[in-house]
Amino acid sequence: MALAPHVIAYINNAFPNAVPFLEQIISKYTHELVLASAVGLTVVWERIYDYLYEQDPERITITSASEPVPASALSTSGSHNNIPNGYSDNDKKALEWILENATKNEPKGSLQQYRKNGTYEDAMKDFEKLSGNTEHKGNNVWVKNLPNRKTAILRINSTYEGANATLEIQKPNTKEVTIPIMKIRYL
Repeated sequence: MALAPHVIAYINNAFPNAVPFLEQIISKYTHELVLASAVGLTVVWERIYDYLYEQDPERITITSASEPVPASALSTSGSHNNIPNGYSDNDKKALEWILENATKNEPKGSLQQYRKNGTYEDAMKDFEKLSGNTEHKGNNVWVKNLPNRKTAILRINSTYEGANATLEIQKPNTKEVTIPIMKIRYL
């Protein structure tokens, strides 16, 4: 037995002005309803995109809409460190060079973790290889905004036992909260 016709008949009987009232609302607020629908679809897409990226970051391209991904960045061959897509050519080369003598630790979700022999000065030299303007945030913390909306952070103090410094790359999520995606600890 189909329940929908009975429910519709009940609503029409209980609320006889419902149909004209809804027509009035839709005609008066069409623009707002379309805008709200578009925002809702965008939020859903961003959540799906973030979920897919966290599951398999190598298959999801991250780039700004105004900057096409070069064909060379789409190839996963050649780099033993598997720098994710979406970095500028200079930053990709810098990260490959930075990770050249690093040891990869077990990842934590989408966070790629590395250990590297070095001092704070070595970490600062590596940090300076990345593009962007350096901003000193105080308490031995430096920040750079990379061209791909990611952020590089260098800090002397690290919660990792024995680390002299940590170089961290973060990406914004849909709520513009940053999520760490790479940490290089200098021991």
